[in-house]
Amino acid sequence: MEQIKLSEAIRKGAKMHPKCRGKLYTSRWDKQEKRCVVTGTCAMGAAYFGAGLHPGHGAFIESALGYSTSYVMAQHPITNDTLPLDNIITRLNDFFGWSRPRIARWLESIGY
Repeated sequence: MEQIKLSEAIRKGAKMHPKCRGKLYTSRWDKQEKRCVVTGTCAMGAAYFGAGLHPGHGAFIESALGYSTSYVMAQHPITNDTLPLDNIITRLNDFFGWSRPRIARWLESIGY
């Protein structure tokens, strides 16, 4: 699989579905199509979809990034706590109300 920058994956995925909080993605059953359709993604969920993956199908974002966001430590841009990158992204999305493009800009500013 071709690797993609995390910031770019979030940007691409954010264009595919509206924002949600608290879950990687939300979905609903479409009676006409007879399948589940994704109705929203958080920032990490957007990264999955932007990288061409589906988190509900056993995909791992590491395969698209080349590293695990759980093992990359970074400084939270608001609290200055040093935390795993995926934890910071989730907090910015769910608790601090940052948009996914804003999170992507921050990630790009720190090299991701």
